[in-house]
Amino acid sequence: MSRSNDTLKQIEEKLDSLQETVENRLDALTNELSLVVRGLSLMSETQGAHSDMLAEVLTACSADPGPNTELSTALDRISAAMETQTETLTAIGDHLSGLGQVIEMSVVRGVERVDQMNRAKATGLVDEDGVIIEDIDY
Repeated sequence: MSRSNDTLKQIEEKLDSLQETVENRLDALTNELSLVVRGLSLMSETQGAHSDMLAEVLTACSADPGPNTELSTALDRISAAMETQTETLTAIGDHLSGLGQVIEMSVVRGVERVDQMNRAKATGLVDEDGVIIEDIDY
């Protein structure tokens, strides 16, 4: 009976470790989501800035045309801001492109592993070290 208790204790320790791993991964995903929220907030601020710049363009359009007018200066500033925004949005898009799949795979892996450990614990399919005995078909 002592050997069985030792085995159950080892399985419980492994389940605790697995739970900690899953919790750590969820914390990491929470941090990733926080980055997404911050990115969206920055995008909103950028849109506000673009509205202000558009107002400047409309004001500059009412001035007499010339080579060094407020319009050309405003357009130069807008162009530089839009280049920066494009780079930022591209980086955010690259970061977000695989996030959904990463979250899904992580959750599925964690659930499968917990289920596997629970079944092994319930059926006693573990070796003397508490490692799950798996059937291997060659």
